[in-house]
Amino acid sequence: MNMRQFQKVPVVTLSNVVFFPNTSLPLYVVDPIYEQLIKDAIADGSPVAVSLNADEHSMEGEFQEPSEICGIGTPLILERMEDGVLKVLMKGIGKIRLIELEYESPYPVYWSEVLKDDTEDTRWVMTKIERLRLILINWLTENVTNQTEREQFISTMKSDKHIIDYVTTFLVKDKQIRQLLLENSSFVERVHLLNALIKDSLPIQEDLLVSDAMKDFMSIDKISKCAH
Repeated sequence: MNMRQFQKVPVVTLSNVVFFPNTSLPLYVVDPIYEQLIKDAIADGSPVAVSLNADEHSMEGEFQEPSEICGIGTPLILERMEDGVLKVLMKGIGKIRLIELEYESPYPVYWSEVLKDDTEDTRWVMTKIERLRLILINWLTENVTNQTEREQFISTMKSDKHIIDYVTTFLVKDKQIRQLLLENSSFVERVHLLNALIKDSLPIQEDLLVSDAMKDFMSIDKISKCAH
């Protein structure tokens, strides 16, 4: 039986970013509060959570409510750019559920629970994973013109989960769908959903019917859980 793991983490909440565990995410930090958060986390050796803003209608300056499920990673400061923006690389290390706001000032810190994927036999989806890998490589060929950079990036995709998380990050444009996939604890289900969602054609597009069906299903599922 696995023991539940809890930890306190500072949280960066962004309007269009869903951070997956097996990816590296560049952040361009403008807000001085978030800059202090990053520097404190590096000094303390603490991971940082990056969460999609749960309230699309919140105004600038208001508290940005994070989505309950989010990615967590270790920050590395790359450079201070000429315009003063701090460029940071977040290396994903896992996924968490935010439980309770510990304090909000000078930046939000939450108690969180570490989440793990279900234990599954992935042999039956290897063909689907390979299809998605080839689609991702085609996308990289079209969008990353520097061959050396492209090959270096491809070499970092060392596992099936790296492939699936990067496919979701780069090729799924709808942030709500990305968030739904992050919240799904079944790797096999995520593979099936991505195969249904992503077409082979270039430019790569999402199947809107599948996308809408996923949103509708998750809305019904949440209502059902609230009713029990």
